[in-house]
Amino acid sequence: MLVYSKSTLSFVSLLKKYVREILRDEVGVKVFKNRFQYKGFLYPFHIVVFEKRNTLGTFDHHTYQIGINKNLMYSAKTEVIKNILRHELAHYFAYLETGEGIYPHGKEFRSICKKFGWDEEVYSAVGNLDHMNDKVEGDFPSENVIAKVKKLLSLAKSSNIHEAELATLKANQLILQHNLKRLGEDDDTTYLKRVLSGKRNNGKYRAIYEILRSFMVQPVFNYGKGIFYLEVIGERDNVEMAEYVAHFLDFELELLWQKYRENHRGINAKNSFMKGVCESFVEKIAEEKREHYSKAALVKMDKSLKNRVKMAYPRLSGVSSTRVDVSQEAKTLGKKAGADLSIRKGLKNRSKLGLFLPKI
Repeated sequence: MLVYSKSTLSFVSLLKKYVREILRDEVGVKVFKNRFQYKGFLYPFHIVVFEKRNTLGTFDHHTYQIGINKNLMYSAKTEVIKNILRHELAHYFAYLETGEGIYPHGKEFRSICKKFGWDEEVYSAVGNLDHMNDKVEGDFPSENVIAKVKKLLSLAKSSNIHEAELATLKANQLILQHNLKRLGEDDDTTYLKRVLSGKRNNGKYRAIYEILRSFMVQPVFNYGKGIFYLEVIGERDNVEMAEYVAHFLDFELELLWQKYRENHRGINAKNSFMKGVCESFVEKIAEEKREHYSKAALVKMDKSLKNRVKMAYPRLSGVSSTRVDVSQEAKTLGKKAGADLSIRKGLKNRSKLGLFLPKI
């Protein structure tokens, strides 16, 4: 799951600075703000921060995206962070040289590392973080801050509430000052997760997109090379709920279509059916919302969500739509199916959105 907050955005700025330095000084390519030139072509580099256990870094060749674990913000030395970035850049260049289908850490990967003068510290930048920190010498500013933060965070577990609060505040101040950020209580953290993907978008995915908008998340279609992702943005619990809803709908909408496809064949009929399901279900959800929340409360939540979306996609302006012919008969059948559709709850009452789920 990707994480967006004031802290992570500041950390990403630092990571981009490191990437530019590595590309310019070690790889030897011309570097622009968010792109670099390699063999006559310009390639982008996107940096994101994620939450995942046992993974320090990732590279997605579909979107040219490098991911860095959030824990590195406050528990890794600078050189360790740079080695992890070098490791993911090596994956990037191995892909540019040989394409898909190579062994992740095979001879092609090693050849790239050797070409750029990166040794075992880069090859193996996938292991235990504490061990990697111990192998780096002389990073005294980072060592000093990490030690202080760890000590303060241990004090934050104190049974003395006042002492615990002071320790936590001080730890956050230290991290902020050193660009090794940690999420503070006043830091509105936004989460992004890829919930579905495919080679081509279609009416079913567009219907899921519209339905997910009713669950206090912002869905986004993100297109990469030969693939698209349906992502959702919002608070953690709402994102987790939306992931469940997306997977449920992906399966359930196909089942619903199977009941009607015998007499309504063709992609136009299917897309029209999905449009009908979507419209009917969204109307039902909107009615549920009006029963539980005032208009002012809904406006406030919508404004909060828009602010979160700006963190993940600052330039997101909206979703373009394509005019398509609609089969009214198939759409009417879809609306009937949507009126009967219910989503079985996937989380244990952890999300505010439980109120928005239609009664079963």
